[in-house]
Amino acid sequence: CVTFFRRGKVQKFFMAQAIKKARELDFMTSAGLLESGPDEKKKKLPREMYDLLDSNKEAFIIATTEEMAEPQKRRGRDSAANILRILKATMKNTQQLTEDQELYLKKVLIQLEEGGSIQSFCVYSVF
Repeated sequence: CVTFFRRGKVQKFFMAQAIKKARELDFMTSAGLLESGPDEKKKKLPREMYDLLDSNKEAFIIATTEEMAEPQKRRGRDSAANILRILKATMKNTQQLTEDQELYLKKVLIQLEEGGSIQSFCVYSVF
């Protein structure tokens, strides 16, 4: 059973067989499996067609769930990079800051540069 799924811009082919687990196929492999000649006659659907379809659906959900989780991490990293850029600019002009504020900013900068998350810091006003 070869199944084509589309969710937004994600397009995938999956193939399930009675004995094997569903697996993802590339476009060319899928096209080769679905190709038919002009003399080929119509075949009846197998009894286990809907079970195989369910297996393909599960495989698609698992494959797309993992892929959709990745962009969220990148967005969070972008905001950390923006904050890092702002903090570095702030550190260039530290005349407005107290010593405690400077020390705190240095700690935050070090942690962000080492890959720490923004959420681990409490909000602290520097102005």
